[in-house]
Amino acid sequence: MTQKQAPEIPAAQVAFPNAHDIMMDAPIGIFTSTPEGRYLSVNPAMAQMYGYSSPDEMVGAITDIGRQVFEEQKDHEAFIRILEGQGEVASHECRFRRQDGTVFWGATSAHTVRDNAGEIFAYQGFTMEISIRGQTRQIQEEQLNASNAVHHELKTLLDMVPAMIWKKDRDGLYVLANKAFCSVVGRDEHDVIGKRDHDIHPPDIADFFIQDDQAVIASCLARTGIVERHQKANGTRGWSLTEKYPVFSVNGEISGTIGFALDITQLKQTEETLQEEIVRRRILIDQSRDGIVILNEDGSVHEANKRFAEMIGYPQKEVLHLHVWDWEALVDRERLQELLRTVDEQGDHFETRHQRKDGTFYDVEISTNGAVISGRKLIFCVCRDITGRKRAEEGLVHSRNMLSYIVEHMRGAVAVHDREMKYIYVSQRYLQDFNAQDRNVIGKSHYDVFPDLPQKWRDVHQKALKGEIFSAEDDPYYRADGSVDWTRWECRPWYEPNGTVGGVIVYTEVITERKKAEQDLILAKEQAEVANQAKSEFLANMSHEIRTPINGIMGMMQLLETTALDGEQRMYVQMATSSANRLTRLLSDILDLSRVEAGMMTIHEAEFVVQELADSVSDLFQFTTRDKGVHLECIIDPDIPSRLIGDEARVRQILFNLTGNALKFTDKGSVMVEMTSMSSERPSECRILLTVSDTGIGIPEDKLDDLFKSFVQVDGSYTRSYQGAGLGLSIVKRLVDLMGGSISLVSTLGEGTTVQVLLPFKLPEGVSIPAEQGPRRLTEAKQSLRILLAEDEPSSSFPTTKLLEKAGHTVTLAEDGQQALDLLATQDFDVILMDVQMPVLNGVEATRRIRATEVHGSRFNGSAVGGTAVDGAGVGAHNGAPDSVTPDAKPFTNTPTPTMNREPLNREPFPREPRIPIIALTAYAMLGDREKFLAAGMDDYLAKPVKMEDLAKALERVVSKEKA
Repeated sequence: MTQKQAPEIPAAQVAFPNAHDIMMDAPIGIFTSTPEGRYLSVNPAMAQMYGYSSPDEMVGAITDIGRQVFEEQKDHEAFIRILEGQGEVASHECRFRRQDGTVFWGATSAHTVRDNAGEIFAYQGFTMEISIRGQTRQIQEEQLNASNAVHHELKTLLDMVPAMIWKKDRDGLYVLANKAFCSVVGRDEHDVIGKRDHDIHPPDIADFFIQDDQAVIASCLARTGIVERHQKANGTRGWSLTEKYPVFSVNGEISGTIGFALDITQLKQTEETLQEEIVRRRILIDQSRDGIVILNEDGSVHEANKRFAEMIGYPQKEVLHLHVWDWEALVDRERLQELLRTVDEQGDHFETRHQRKDGTFYDVEISTNGAVISGRKLIFCVCRDITGRKRAEEGLVHSRNMLSYIVEHMRGAVAVHDREMKYIYVSQRYLQDFNAQDRNVIGKSHYDVFPDLPQKWRDVHQKALKGEIFSAEDDPYYRADGSVDWTRWECRPWYEPNGTVGGVIVYTEVITERKKAEQDLILAKEQAEVANQAKSEFLANMSHEIRTPINGIMGMMQLLETTALDGEQRMYVQMATSSANRLTRLLSDILDLSRVEAGMMTIHEAEFVVQELADSVSDLFQFTTRDKGVHLECIIDPDIPSRLIGDEARVRQILFNLTGNALKFTDKGSVMVEMTSMSSERPSECRILLTVSDTGIGIPEDKLDDLFKSFVQVDGSYTRSYQGAGLGLSIVKRLVDLMGGSISLVSTLGEGTTVQVLLPFKLPEGVSIPAEQGPRRLTEAKQSLRILLAEDEPSSSFPTTKLLEKAGHTVTLAEDGQQALDLLATQDFDVILMDVQMPVLNGVEATRRIRATEVHGSRFNGSAVGGTAVDGAGVGAHNGAPDSVTPDAKPFTNTPTPTMNREPLNREPFPREPRIPIIALTAYAMLGDREKFLAAGMDDYLAKPVKMEDLAKALERVVSKEKA
């Protein structure tokens, strides 16, 4: 046998702790040995078989199994070859030597035990003495030659043998069966003799026995080491170790078989139990979430599970070559050796830190205990990685300290109490407000700090400790000096992790100053209401007093117009009448503003005819437009129902104000009033877009924010050209808000202004907006347009292109803003549909550059004028969503930024390029987005998803406006 260092064997595989009683009581020898030839454990039967008084004596005495136990060294070598080659040996027969030198025949069955790496580190098996075989052979020979008396004596001897012995003839009939055999099968001897296996045993067992008998007869050879099943008298099944031999007649022919068997049921059960225990313990160790390492007394690793190897970052094989000081980070080697020597069965529990192979550290919790196995001390260590827990504990401590710091430095008065109303946390403001700065209140009872606390507070605390919440907005607090402070407070419970109330939190705020301020505000409010009432009464009275003389003046003017007047006189009358009308409208605006501010203006909804509303606008301003030579056009969308429900008077007032404003500031060109139907999510609602656009003087950009304020005008100087009180747009804004609508305004200085008002209306009973049925029919365009579609998303560009082409238009696609500029530089288009968010160059920046080229009068060459964006943002700000869409972005401007490439001032300017209409087609649909995009230079706006009807109307609007 090759000598090699025996690997360490876990105690569960050495001492069989759970099968100890079975092993000790087994009638056959049971052993565990090392490949180096030493016994690790034997049972009493094994020791007795070899002539030793106890298992410990045999384990200590035999140091070389091959030399001291086997009679011949070759038998041991053959046994080891089979065992290492096949992993097990079934009934290896040879001669063995007892302690006193005597020799006996024995049969050994054994198997190998391997570690996780597949290496053999132990043999386990059974040995039984088979000298009875010699007795059986002798009996066989004597039976053939002895007399009847001798035969009887041999039969008596066979009955005394505990092994089962039987003999069958060539036909399988039992001719002999000893007492042990009959006892096992539960029959008398006369019920066995002359019977066959099927008469005695269950069919499956009988078939197995017959098959073995036939094999022995056919080969004329013995079959040994057969492990087979048998059924006992009580019906239970057991295991037997059986040998069968051929029986020859005097003339040398086979006359039958003879066999004997030992009942090894208990031994088999013991073996299975041991195997199950080994597997179970190995699974428990390998599947453990904790690291398990077994140390020798010198600090080396005896065994370690996979989890421990993972924890310290070593392969499992390498761990077996380490010592405890290779990973322990807080305890030096000498101290560790001392601890290993002193650890006992009681063990220890402590926390430390381990170092991984890569040099990193982690916190670990260790549970240890020592045990002596086969005279060898082993230390079992269970290691749990507690790095996460330590961090959580540190985080908890930090959180507590942070909470204490936060509460202590809160600007409000806060106190946290436990269930005994002792202070846990308290803010400095609390101590200041309640004069407790000089008291160390933490840990003290609230009732000790404030011994004169009224019973009211004690009751509140007790109810809060039961889970209730109490609060007060203005509660008097009487101080010791008799003064009173008003407080706002809340008392609520806080809870432990298990859901029980842990104490109460009290929030207190001294609001004496605020209370006084509220009283002052109430008094001021009452005074303001009185003043407002007086103002309303004054305005009502003045309205009556002013309207009376105005009525007289208007009457006289009308009477005067019936007389014969020359041209100059008629002009004087018209001027006087115009001034009176202006004064009347001013008076109405002032009264309406007063009503809105007082909250007295209401909306009176009733059914009205849309056409009549438009006619009233045309009729009212026909003389003004005729005198100024300005063209006024009112357009009604045919999709608008003829009748709607709403406040007709207020809608008319809005249109009158907007149209009057447009005409006032337009000296040439046109004013257009459009009513357009817009889609609505509610089937019973119709949304109408009122658009009033003019070609007037426009409004400076810095004045746009003040247009909807009362009594504010763009020109506030003494030399202003247009009269008015500045109430028109303010009244419009308030009426629109009151009606649940929205208003937006876009203006270009010197070019004109467009105001859009979106209002919701109800539909009269029996009137509805017809739903589309069957295949959708596209509205045929009044004219074929050349459209440039700037859209990077194919799912949007494809259907839009197809729908426009079916409507009769020609569409060219650009997948980003830069492509749109490149196409515009080489082709002519009637209108651009511009997405906002696109790669390379977004829609807002592309619009700015287009408008810049129109101002400079040069065909676009694919880059911004002078290489600079109009607002100075630079070429870099071009991809993704436009920066200008952000809420704090400055308003867009159409005025180009001066650049280094501009022509000298003494040269002739370029002719202006025609202004191409641009419609924003975008998913940006938040409040204010429309205004931002229009301010950037776009002419109209549609939010996705876009209906074709809305797009057709928008195309018609912008194209007709551009032509006008």
